[in-house]
Amino acid sequence: MAYISTETVAKIRKVIKEVFPTPSYKFSIRRDNSGSLRVAVLKSPYDMSELTDDYGYSSINQYHMDQYDGIIGQDATEFLRDIKAIIVEAGDWWDKSDAMTDYFNTAFYYNISVGNYEKDYTQSRV
Repeated sequence: MAYISTETVAKIRKVIKEVFPTPSYKFSIRRDNSGSLRVAVLKSPYDMSELTDDYGYSSINQYHMDQYDGIIGQDATEFLRDIKAIIVEAGDWWDKSDAMTDYFNTAFYYNISVGNYEKDYTQSRV
């Protein structure tokens, strides 16, 4: 059963904030219920306006990151890949699921977004 502890969320938050310091970067990192993590990029030096909708929000498909290279550029896509890598490594994430047999077994679920419903994404000036 998927579960993420408060301590694991704090560890992921700490690593992300160490790697991507303020004021150039801003994140919202929250535990959603007890089984999932939500990481929203609220501010970064990359232009990701092509991803966001009219409300300044976009959900990122962490399984197909290559699709964003042509939209936001390779540097911005690499930034999103780095966030995913931190979640996987700092959170000790694993996935032993087998969709063919309808067996789902993962450490926890996670979502990455650009902006969120409460605050739009903004590009920081370098």
